[in-house]
Amino acid sequence: EMSFTKEQILTLYLNRVYFGSGVFGLRAAAEYYFGKAVSDLRLNEAAMLIGILKAPSKYNPRTNFSVAKKRTTQVLNNMVRAGFLEKNILRKHAKYRVKIKSQLNLQKGTWYFADWIRERAEAYASNVHLNKRVFTTLDPSLQKKAEAALSNQLNRFNSNKQLQGAVVVLDATGKVLAMVGGRNYFKSKFNRATQSRRQPGSVFKPVVFLAALSTGLSPETVISDQPLDIGNWRPKNFDGVYRKQVSLRQALQMSYNSATVRLSEKIGRDLIIKMAHRLGIKAQLDNKPSLALGSSGVSLINMTAAYVAISNGGFPVEPYGISSIVTEKGEKIYTRREQTSTPIVSSKVIKDMNLMLEDVIARGTGKKANIGRTAAGKTGTSQDYRDAWFIGYSEGLTVGVWVGRDDNRPMRKITGGSIPAKIWAEFMVNVP
Repeated sequence: EMSFTKEQILTLYLNRVYFGSGVFGLRAAAEYYFGKAVSDLRLNEAAMLIGILKAPSKYNPRTNFSVAKKRTTQVLNNMVRAGFLEKNILRKHAKYRVKIKSQLNLQKGTWYFADWIRERAEAYASNVHLNKRVFTTLDPSLQKKAEAALSNQLNRFNSNKQLQGAVVVLDATGKVLAMVGGRNYFKSKFNRATQSRRQPGSVFKPVVFLAALSTGLSPETVISDQPLDIGNWRPKNFDGVYRKQVSLRQALQMSYNSATVRLSEKIGRDLIIKMAHRLGIKAQLDNKPSLALGSSGVSLINMTAAYVAISNGGFPVEPYGISSIVTEKGEKIYTRREQTSTPIVSSKVIKDMNLMLEDVIARGTGKKANIGRTAAGKTGTSQDYRDAWFIGYSEGLTVGVWVGRDDNRPMRKITGGSIPAKIWAEFMVNVP
């Protein structure tokens, strides 16, 4: 207040405050809700926007128009009582019917990406107090296809209205081309692609096998799949059957838990944790026997990025969605620099890993992700069917899919090889 007038302070506030639906600032709100510049707003429209501020979700005219209209009337009456508006002017404007602009030509899921981008844009340019333009990596066509695949497959399970899902699409450099953080942004703004930390289950297993191959073992190396006791814990195979000997290729292809844990204990958990970190997995990984079965929570975007490092020849990536930021005058504030890194393992190890993951789709637990062309990936199901994953790649695109419930309750025997694999396949077959 020592530096600015009341009007200047109010202007700063209105330029930054949240107006619901992922919209910040009065100018953006006027355009979003009414398709107008602020200077063209009618009295009723301006009052409706100000009415939103008390509770952006509750008084959002797109989702609760009748409630927003009542709030508008209250705002106008308050103005009359405070002496800022005459009754005769209020009566004149009362005849004007407020019309909300039709929904933007953006899918609901796009707002998850917008929220994620806004946080990063503020971090990159927080010291520049000017209007900015943020150029992103989003591909509208791929975004639409990702949302459609998630919606179509989840809607086929009408009895599972509690099911949620998320999809992330990355290219070989970590560029985020599409992001769907849930079924409906306007019902839940929680981004399950970036904010949620869920048990990855068997989609973590490629980290174990990659670490094993890096020690000199081969896909044909044989390991026991017999029952294994570690203290009071015994890993169980999904089908309840235990084989005498299996190759590493077979163990990953069919996702045998006993063989995977035995392999993990043989090469050492420390090595697996180091490999996970080299792949770019930032989650806190518990150094315990269940590590090999994906017992430590991780985000979908982070786990998907780890698969990019396998698909692109062994180069770890950092997922990103901002290409550049400029002021409205065109002055550059931020430009994404090309990242350089060294391969985490040899080209032979990467080649073997790719072939093993191709087998998962061709002959293993990921058969429902078969799209009729070369593709690799892995299914994952956490304990008691609480999480179902499929992460795979083909022709330069790596796509991660997660399905589960927000309350973390078990699903009805939904595995990574069912709905998630189908979501992945539907998306991929529609990509040129």
